[in-house]
Amino acid sequence: MLDLAVDVTRGLRSRLTFLVRRPGGRLYSAGDSHSDSLSGRPGVRVLHFGPVTAFRAGRPGELLRLFADRLVRPWPRWTAPVLARVVVRPRDAVLLFFGEIDVRAHFDLRVKEYGSAEEMARFLSQRLAAEARELRSRTGATVGIASVTPPVDLLDDENFPTRGSSEERRRWTRVMNQELAAACQRFGVVFVDSFEHYVDDSGRLSQDVTDGTVHIRQDASGALYEECLRQFPALRTS
Repeated sequence: MLDLAVDVTRGLRSRLTFLVRRPGGRLYSAGDSHSDSLSGRPGVRVLHFGPVTAFRAGRPGELLRLFADRLVRPWPRWTAPVLARVVVRPRDAVLLFFGEIDVRAHFDLRVKEYGSAEEMARFLSQRLAAEARELRSRTGATVGIASVTPPVDLLDDENFPTRGSSEERRRWTRVMNQELAAACQRFGVVFVDSFEHYVDDSGRLSQDVTDGTVHIRQDASGALYEECLRQFPALRTS
């Protein structure tokens, strides 16, 4: 009986550890693998959803489900949206990372469906920003969307499928960022734009900051983190 009580206590303790946190605001860096760029920064908790596209994250209800599931594991899925409201506090912020996968692997395949890259980027951005606004409403946090990272040349790596020419992807990235900025303004979401800090003169991801694939290295993400502190004032007083 004593052993059972100990096991139950340990189980409850392991499930409640996510409630233990330092005072002040926290930044949830959430989304695809680019969210890991802020790993190790003060007050940041990374919620990596996996290779999730803007197409998927913009589906009604999907962003909240992804965020809540990742935030409060291993609680039952049906409790996640409720617990997310408990865990996330009004001084917190959520920065969403989506779009690089879409530009690199999906624009070339689907742009004809939308008539132009501009229309496709607008569709993705408006849906994502609408879901970001819903996430803000459901959690009480300030929610922002990060600019899409500059593209790289064709990679000989099956983990990073790359379609379209380098020139096309450079243009698509800028178009996507323009539409994300407009969508964020429309839906009252913060647009955290650090693109110019990481792009080289050719429009590609600078070799000085890349991790060797498509990401900004963690030790090179200072400009992104500083922009977060500027855009989310509550984090500066944590």
